[in-house]
Amino acid sequence: MIDNDKAVHRTAKRGAAIAAAVALAGMAVTAGSAIAQAEAPKYGGTVEIGSVYPTISALSWDLADWNWKQNYDTGQVYEHLFAADLSKAKRNGGKYTFQADAWLPEDAIRGELAESWKWTDPLTLEVKLRKGVKFPAKPGVMEERELVAEDVVFSYSRQEASAKKIPTYFDHLSKVEARDKHTVLFRFKEFNAEWDYRFGWGYYSGIMPKEVATAGAANWKNVNGTGPFTLTQFVQGNASTYTKIRSTGTASASATRTTSCPSSTRWCCARSSTRPRATRCCAPASSTSWRACAGPRWTNSSAARRSCSGRVGCRTRASIWRCASTPSRSTISASGGR
Repeated sequence: MIDNDKAVHRTAKRGAAIAAAVALAGMAVTAGSAIAQAEAPKYGGTVEIGSVYPTISALSWDLADWNWKQNYDTGQVYEHLFAADLSKAKRNGGKYTFQADAWLPEDAIRGELAESWKWTDPLTLEVKLRKGVKFPAKPGVMEERELVAEDVVFSYSRQEASAKKIPTYFDHLSKVEARDKHTVLFRFKEFNAEWDYRFGWGYYSGIMPKEVATAGAANWKNVNGTGPFTLTQFVQGNASTYTKIRSTGTASASATRTTSCPSSTRWCCARSSTRPRATRCCAPASSTSWRACAGPRWTNSSAARRSCSGRVGCRTRASIWRCASTPSRSTISASGGR
């Protein structure tokens, strides 16, 4: 026989316990929100990542070894000519999920080291490199210097000449040459629909300076590229440690970078005449030929040049750019170009 008084009492106690739990949870959320609002955001620190290949250590640091995961291990150091334009992702209002392996939609590719590219005839591709991109100084390996077209030619030629290369991988190309300091010509024997993947953004597309090859590209201590990170420690079978390069003056789309221009110049946003993607450069403060970020559009106004007025994002079809609060420094958040 059930004692109704006891059942009611247990129900009341249970209801009181639930109400108390809800109240405590509400207090915790309120307290957490107050703490979050009170604490200023903290920058820097270390992120430890157990990656998609957590049990596979770097197989080789030498790009000419045709290591199948070289862009995975070195992608934040050795940049490529092209990269995925993530502004076209669904989360940004685009139509692509970017989940496919080793494939990018033709209309969702942006320049990384390339500023622009075009076909000058059915079998000749012209690639214009961004100016002012730097290889940082690395003791015992190289002095700081600018990326030039010969670096692209060297990287391709070294891959092509490697005894470890994938047979026929570059058979569609007859020659890769530097037309001038910032222009590379890819001359084709026949068109290949994978041209951009095979030497552009794919596994075997990293751009490495000749100085690294001379010093010994297989030695992780010599790894040095234009990317926003440098390899600072490697423990075989354990971990690879990458450290952000600070205030190098390089223009990299792989990570947000804050850099100073000389006192007589300002950061500017400019667009290539052949592509709607934005780039950045240092220009004379008095110049009227460069564009600053101000409000929702590009502007040449002197007020914007002086102060980056508005300090809000201005959107092109591929990028959002933000001006910093001081005239001589800008933080540019690159989602689709430099």
